[in-house]
Amino acid sequence: TTNGNPLALMLAILSPHPLPCQAKASANPSRTRCDMEDLLTFVRLMLQFFQMLIKTVKGSTGARGGLARSTLYNHEADGRLVRVMPGVFADESLPLTDENLMQIISMKQPEATMNLVSALAFHGITTQIPAYLSVSLPKGTRMPKVFFSPVKAWACKPGYIRKGRKAHTGEIGKFHVTTPERTLVDCFRHRNKIGLDIFLEALHLGVQKRVFNYAEIERLSRFFHVERQITPYITTALS
Repeated sequence: TTNGNPLALMLAILSPHPLPCQAKASANPSRTRCDMEDLLTFVRLMLQFFQMLIKTVKGSTGARGGLARSTLYNHEADGRLVRVMPGVFADESLPLTDENLMQIISMKQPEATMNLVSALAFHGITTQIPAYLSVSLPKGTRMPKVFFSPVKAWACKPGYIRKGRKAHTGEIGKFHVTTPERTLVDCFRHRNKIGLDIFLEALHLGVQKRVFNYAEIERLSRFFHVERQITPYITTALS
C-alpha cells in the first residue's frame, strides 16, 4: 500500500506488482479499467509527487513530501536543499525572494502579512530596496526563526491585522500583503520608525501611478485614528 505517499506510489507504478485497481480488474475480467475513485486517487497522488519535486519540503511533515528527516539533512549537506527555517527546506534552485519567503513563513504562520517597505516594493510604489522582509503578526504570536534572510516582525492587534490586506498566490502557496492603501497608512503611522520620507515617496508614486483608492485611504486612516494628521498630505499630493 502507498498510504498516500507519492514517492511510494511512483515505486508501485514502476514495480511488477499491480496497483489496487489493477488487482480489482484481474479478479473481475469484465472490469478492464480502474473505476473513477481509483483514477482520481491516482491523479491526486501524482500531483503530490510532482509538487514534492519542485516545491518547498516541510521536514515536520516528511510523509507529505515523501522524504524522511535524515534524507532532508543529507540533501542539505549535498547542497540540493537549503534550510530556510527549523524543519523547513527549499530546493536550492528556488529563488528565495521576499515573496517566496513570505509563502514559506505563511506555512507556519498563516496570519503573517507582508507590510511597510516590503509591501511598498511589492506594489511598486517605492524606490527603496528593503533591508529586511517586513512582516506583521498578531500580538503574542512568535515569528519563526529564518536562517536565510533578515526578517523584522511587527506585533499587530488581532482585530487590526486583517484590515486592508489581500491574499496572493505564488510558486509555493498563499501569502498576505497589505493593500496599497493600508500600506500607505501604515507607513504614516510608523513614520517615526521608518522615516517620513518613505511615506512621502510612496504617496507621490502612488498618485502618479493611480494605484490608490482614496475613499479606502480615508476609511483606513479613520479606523487607525490618523485621519486628521494624514489628510493634509493627501490633499497636497492631489492638488
